[in-house]
Amino acid sequence: MRSLDNYMQNNMLFGMDIKVCPMNIVPKIKLGEAAPVSDEFRAEFDAWLLEMFGTRDLSILPRGQAYIFGRTVVMRPEDFCRLQVHCGS
Repeated sequence: MRSLDNYMQNNMLFGMDIKVCPMNIVPKIKLGEAAPVSDEFRAEFDAWLLEMFGTRDLSILPRGQAYIFGRTVVMRPEDFCRLQVHCGS
């Protein structure tokens, strides 16, 4: 496999700027805001729901994909990290 070291420098790839878009990870289930419970119970129950059901990804970009807009590449943070590791930066 060829290295991309010669093509990636200072958050640029092939002369295009790399922008990292924020991820949006949220719990799958939360106790409704209208539920008449104490803040302490809500925090404990939401923690239990998080442990039982986990999170979901509502990020704009799918994993492993990048979008190119003109001379800008937009990607997820973990994809940017993989690119840096692969390139040896």
